[in-house]
Amino acid sequence: MAGGYCPRMKHLQFGAKSLFVGDEAADLLIDYAAQVAQLKTGDRVDLRGFSSEGNGITTSFLLNGGTSLVAETTSLTFEEPDNRDAVAYMRARIEALAMTEEFVAGFQLIGEDAS
Repeated sequence: MAGGYCPRMKHLQFGAKSLFVGDEAADLLIDYAAQVAQLKTGDRVDLRGFSSEGNGITTSFLLNGGTSLVAETTSLTFEEPDNRDAVAYMRARIEALAMTEEFVAGFQLIGEDAS
């Protein structure tokens, strides 16, 4: 918490469950979930956060084409839970999957109409 700054939290809703996580982790989870769905694949991401009761929790998210996530801003300014490993993992996967999309887009599938 440098210089007294405390980052804002986002409220993540996943089915009947919800938790509060830092902005960066929430935004990356939404971006990664969208990419996973577009590529018709799946993955698991564990994020540390706070329950609506204020308890520290770790939540496992199963991401696939049927994933429904909502991230909303809040005015909460708790100290953000440590999600450095999850953030690094999602950034790396987003980058790797983006390269896969570009690679595949450069080739025409056998039997695919070129028009």
